[in-house]
Amino acid sequence: MAKLRTVRLAESWVPDPGDPYGEDKRRLIRFLLDNRITSANPKTLPSILADVEFTQTYRREALQHKLLGPLRRDPRVFIGTSSTGIFLVTTPEDVDATLGFYTWRVRAELRHARNLRALAKRTKLFAGYHSTVPPNKERAVIYFDESGNPDIHNRDPPVFVIAAVVVESRRDLAALDQRFKNAFAVIKRPEDHELKTSGLSVAKHGRVLRELSLLDYQWAAACFDKRHLVSTGFADPKVFYRYAFQFLISDLLTIAWQADLVIDEHSTTEFQEALELHLRRQNSGLPVNRLQSIKFSTSSKQRLIQLADLVAGAVRRSVEGDRVPLREIEHQMINLQFWPPR
Repeated sequence: MAKLRTVRLAESWVPDPGDPYGEDKRRLIRFLLDNRITSANPKTLPSILADVEFTQTYRREALQHKLLGPLRRDPRVFIGTSSTGIFLVTTPEDVDATLGFYTWRVRAELRHARNLRALAKRTKLFAGYHSTVPPNKERAVIYFDESGNPDIHNRDPPVFVIAAVVVESRRDLAALDQRFKNAFAVIKRPEDHELKTSGLSVAKHGRVLRELSLLDYQWAAACFDKRHLVSTGFADPKVFYRYAFQFLISDLLTIAWQADLVIDEHSTTEFQEALELHLRRQNSGLPVNRLQSIKFSTSSKQRLIQLADLVAGAVRRSVEGDRVPLREIEHQMINLQFWPPR
């Protein structure tokens, strides 16, 4: 039987020139390969430290930060993990075990963060408090748009989607203009065109997202099935709209920790002011300077709001059975929530 490509990549792995830990990374990979360490028989960190002949001496924390972490950012190999140890990812079972472990841990940590934020909000603990942010840490910028109508009685389409595009660093936007130019070229549209899901076929939607997926961004979305929303509180579209935004923003602010929001202009100035006030009140469980600016911008002037529209449209189309656009960006997903839960 031919070797899996993941095994061949691991066998041919060589460290980058000048990497002070490169040789020990190579020795770790070789040990996991030679001993066929998989998700079925993972090794604990103490046993790795005892059994691998490293060139340097490591404690558990140094092993994680200097070897395991960098190898999980390496595009050629991945060191998987579970509740019982680590292993080299080579098979679908290894990927499944690692993703399952990460998913459970992320959910648990987010649940803890929600509980802590609820306590801080309930006790008004952050009133007047400003936390210290390291000067070298950039604020994330989160861009929002929606697909569908917040009127739950309007079932065309039957879902309402809020999507967010998260950019962690302003430097990540350096290639923005060129990527959009390439996207326009792919679908043969003029560069001053506003990209919107409603103006694209499913095939063109997928091609645009494939080109824009080369940008360094992540995304999250919340999809509400209006056919199953029976609460009388949702009968007012403005109330539902505010709820939908907060539903998505709450966890994103926990993940991004410090962020500015840019939201597609919706309705009147009064409505926008009310939405901003609502978001700040609902997120009072965070230090006030974690959520600094909330701005509203037209999608025609803001490319990343257009990208958020394309993401929201991809989620909506996936619900309708057209999964091509969503498949192009699944690898950049932070979270996709459905309400009511599926």
